[in-house]
Amino acid sequence: MKTAKGAVTQSAMAALVVLAMGVISLFSTSVSAESQSDHLKICKLELKALYGDDVRIRMVKAKQYQGQHKMTLKVYPAGEAMTVVECVSNDAPEPGIVLMAKDGSIFNA
Repeated sequence: MKTAKGAVTQSAMAALVVLAMGVISLFSTSVSAESQSDHLKICKLELKALYGDDVRIRMVKAKQYQGQHKMTLKVYPAGEAMTVVECVSNDAPEPGIVLMAKDGSIFNA
């Protein structure tokens, strides 16, 4: 009987561990998604300041690594050709956004 009771306890403990890992995973995903959303908002504001309010912006790719966010965006300014822009931010002591063209040149707002 003790082994059966011990097996149930181990099974319940394993289920609890799996549940806790799922909750932690869900929390970490929502935190990174929130910061990605904030980064996208900031990039859009910078691009609207550069191209005007009637610009259309579409996110193509997003990466986050060691506090640095990189987003590749397709920008459709009114009356102009589509431009691919990379929006890079850093969570350093002085956070900021850098907008770069596909060739690596930096846009100035």
